[in-house]
Amino acid sequence: MVQTRVSSFQESLVQLTNSMAECELIFIHCIKPNLTKSPRLFDEEVIRNQLRYLGLLGTICVSKDNFPVRIPFDKFINRHALLAGPHEVLRGRVEISKAILTSLGPEHTSSFRIGHTKCAD
Repeated sequence: MVQTRVSSFQESLVQLTNSMAECELIFIHCIKPNLTKSPRLFDEEVIRNQLRYLGLLGTICVSKDNFPVRIPFDKFINRHALLAGPHEVLRGRVEISKAILTSLGPEHTSSFRIGHTKCAD
């Protein structure tokens, strides 16, 4: 079958869409340190306005209010491994972290969250 330019373009779009669907979405916000683009000059007012405009200040406040402490699993396990008990040694990092946190009792289960890479308190 002879492929036309349109069908080739459509196939490329499908491949691109599939590739993008498999990726993890990350937002990067570039902040200009000053209006004159001068090196080593930080204009607090300019930076503050950009952060406010992008909604980052609100996001930071909400993040701090909800779960201000986020600890990577390995660091969390090293600090609190004794709470999990010896039978937890064979499990993965997420399961060990869950065991440590649930050992605190049912009254504390709403005060933490387990993410993909960290525990949040």
